[in-house]
Amino acid sequence: LEFRRVLFRSDPVGPNRFAVAGGVVTIDDPEFAPLLRDRSEASLAVLRAPGRSIVFVEPVPGPPRGEDPLSCLSEGGSVAACSFRAGTDALPTEQWFRGLGRTDPAIRTIDVDRLVCPDPAACAPVIDGRVVWRDDAHVTGTFARTLAPAIRSALSRAAGTD
Repeated sequence: LEFRRVLFRSDPVGPNRFAVAGGVVTIDDPEFAPLLRDRSEASLAVLRAPGRSIVFVEPVPGPPRGEDPLSCLSEGGSVAACSFRAGTDALPTEQWFRGLGRTDPAIRTIDVDRLVCPDPAACAPVIDGRVVWRDDAHVTGTFARTLAPAIRSALSRAAGTD
């Protein structure tokens, strides 16, 4: 698995703590799942070390393929019209990492879905006056900055440093 970002933090997560942010991977090829697991294991092997925690930040729900809330808003759509329904099932990547977390005490996951989509029945493109989605797969920098304290707190709890 090619992780989009590996955060090496000395504070507040700690020098032996790594947070791995996962991207959404949707490929219909049934032969892809073993490759994903193999690549993920290889990446984890590089990160694993005695006394080190690995925290996987689960991907957030995004709009359905082909829907772009920002474009919808730009074209004059209302917040309600540009909202979307989030899936409630864990993605295969999330399921796999959660399974690792149940068997390996050094691996933990955090689910930040409700920070990005407080109401999964209608994920709003604007929260507290801030545009949430930059495109159909990324939140805006402005919105992401509002999440930093909550994510930092979740990382600290998961890494056992709070």
